[in-house]
Amino acid sequence: MNINRTTSEEQLIKQAQNGSRLAFERLMSPMIPIIYQYIRSKLHSPEDAEDILQESMLAIWQSIKRFYAASSFQTWCFAIVRHKLSDFYRTALNTNINLEECQSSLTADKQLEEQTENRLLAAELYVAMNETEREIIFLIFQAQLSYQEASQITGIPLGTIKSKMARIKSKLRKHFDAG
Repeated sequence: MNINRTTSEEQLIKQAQNGSRLAFERLMSPMIPIIYQYIRSKLHSPEDAEDILQESMLAIWQSIKRFYAASSFQTWCFAIVRHKLSDFYRTALNTNINLEECQSSLTADKQLEEQTENRLLAAELYVAMNETEREIIFLIFQAQLSYQEASQITGIPLGTIKSKMARIKSKLRKHFDAG
């Protein structure tokens, strides 16, 4: 398995596995903004996003000794974040939080923020894609993960990720040509 990990990242992982909080903080520092953006793309409330981020960081810290490099460290972290998001949604459903209202509030909030041409274009593209496509786009372009890593995180086979990306690119081309 080809894991593109720098020596310093490997050292930080080993140190964190041995209990070094400083090493863990240095390891996670560049990933936290990306993880937060990912969580915010899934949730309406910044407070909920902060909670999920904190729960995710705690879970990663508590589980780091079990990281054995079967995937990249970043892929492993995103898998934990996705589990925390799933837990949040499961809890929300069990406590009768109306997720549809959260989604419509998110849409309303986004409409208020979309005042520049770039924001309007982004909103149009967002609407043109389904949830799975948005997640793949985020993982590949925002989190800068490989197709293989996106496949591992989402559980979608690599070939399907590639074909979805081809369809997404086609959809974007059509959208740009039409606009």
